[in-house]
Amino acid sequence: MVRKDGYPRLLEVPPRSFFLFGPRGVGKSFWLRRKLPGVLTFDLLHAATQLELTRDPSLLEARIGPRKEGTWIWVDEVQKVPALLDEVHRLMELKRWRFALSGSSARKLFRQGADLLAGRAVTRRMESLARPELGADFDLPQALAWGTLPLVVRDYVEVEKRTSTRKPTVICIEVKYAKKWKRGWEKALRDFAGSSRLKVERSLGLYVGEAAYHFDGVDVLPVPRFLDDLFAGKLF
Repeated sequence: MVRKDGYPRLLEVPPRSFFLFGPRGVGKSFWLRRKLPGVLTFDLLHAATQLELTRDPSLLEARIGPRKEGTWIWVDEVQKVPALLDEVHRLMELKRWRFALSGSSARKLFRQGADLLAGRAVTRRMESLARPELGADFDLPQALAWGTLPLVVRDYVEVEKRTSTRKPTVICIEVKYAKKWKRGWEKALRDFAGSSRLKVERSLGLYVGEAAYHFDGVDVLPVPRFLDDLFAGKLF
């Protein structure tokens, strides 16, 4: 069962400023909101905030305002404005504030030669959910096929929960470009209908002839009749 409050992560908040890198959708923002409740946040995905701080990184201090030493400030998607790290560095030294600097990748920061705070901030990475974090929701075949990003796990478990107790409902349609319907074309439809793994709600044969037929569970319809019934809501 998917936890409504998210899965507990093994990662803990360092006591001093830190970078937190990891792929999108891994849960960095969710984790930071839980670990630093009420923290002052600068989301650089917000166009106005990104533009303002790109033009003048020194405005960061004014935006933060008067805060006591040790206050946490969170800058999300920090790779969007690499020049902002110079100002973060200055404020760490001058104000003794602590910064949580999250982003999807450090590559852009390295490429642009950004100030990585000269060791004054530790680096942490958040990866996909590990088996101990997933607990009873860990599914090895699913993990190998799709990975364990939180969004993937949530959607997979929810779908499994809804479908594990019932068979899929299926509409089978055989389409032939022919003016005369041949009974042999119904075999594939009947094979599907007889499967123990599927619940076939209805079997339809479509062709370009004029007559409509009903052959023991298979409805054969001319294409115009099919389209009329479809748009009238009579088929599904």
